[in-house]
Amino acid sequence: MVFPKQIRFYGKKKAIYFNSIQMRKTFRPESSFETSFMLQQEFDEDVFAWAGQAQSFIFNIKGKKTRYTPDIIRKRKTPSGEEIDIIELKPNFFANDENVYTKHQLLSEQFLDRYNRPLTVNTEQDFYKPIKAENLARFYQYRAYDFSRYDLDLAFTHLTDVKCVGDLYEKCSTFNATPAFGPALIAQKKVQVDFEQPFSLDLPLEVNFG
Repeated sequence: MVFPKQIRFYGKKKAIYFNSIQMRKTFRPESSFETSFMLQQEFDEDVFAWAGQAQSFIFNIKGKKTRYTPDIIRKRKTPSGEEIDIIELKPNFFANDENVYTKHQLLSEQFLDRYNRPLTVNTEQDFYKPIKAENLARFYQYRAYDFSRYDLDLAFTHLTDVKCVGDLYEKCSTFNATPAFGPALIAQKKVQVDFEQPFSLDLPLEVNFG
């Protein structure tokens, strides 16, 4: 799930799937580039709905009907209210091509005219950070962990002295809970770590539940 140094394009015949815990749907990204972006939507607290390759649009561009399917459509919270983003994901070596750039500009004009919002083109410079991608992949499975059977208020009374990931794991090992309890606290942001820092047991952690 980690975005590699060289982008891998899966192709139409190779079945690669992304199981969205948040949306409870399965999407089929066409490259590792798209997979990495999808992963980040799952961890973004401002994104409350998103879909990959979900809807096609038909525009008349220069007298020719053109079908276009955005890579991502998402809804997110902003200080001014809810926003809908229509996103095309393109590696720099494609996005900087003159023909590709012109195509995106024409499509963006069509979206503005019809839906009053542009097409946003994101490259790796806009969102990809290798260490963060690795950490999100590490903790992603724990986003689905069910805390409902636990008294978290009680659990957090035992975590007041926790300062790093190692402290958290050691303390949680004394609880009557599964080994996934500690990683799930991190994955669901009930405790805070900096995902952009290399992972280790010494990684600083902030307890701010409640």
